[in-house]
Amino acid sequence: MRWNYTGISQYLIGEWHIGKEELGILGSAFFYAYAIGQSPWGTLTDILGGRRVISIGILITAIMFLSLLLRVATMPLSSFEY
Repeated sequence: MRWNYTGISQYLIGEWHIGKEELGILGSAFFYAYAIGQSPWGTLTDILGGRRVISIGILITAIMFLSLLLRVATMPLSSFEY
């Protein structure tokens, strides 16, 4: 797994007010998402090549961040009442 949160676990517990059980569930969720994503991305890399797959991943990430940015920017407008 490429995510190691042992150094920040105390800060996560203090900042998010969660227990060690919830922190373990969070770590498991990241691990399972990472494990599930390995097969499709690995297969795509074998078929299309590394550069194309990385470009696709960067494009998908940019689209997701852009949609989040647009949603956050319009949230104050949606709560405005006349």
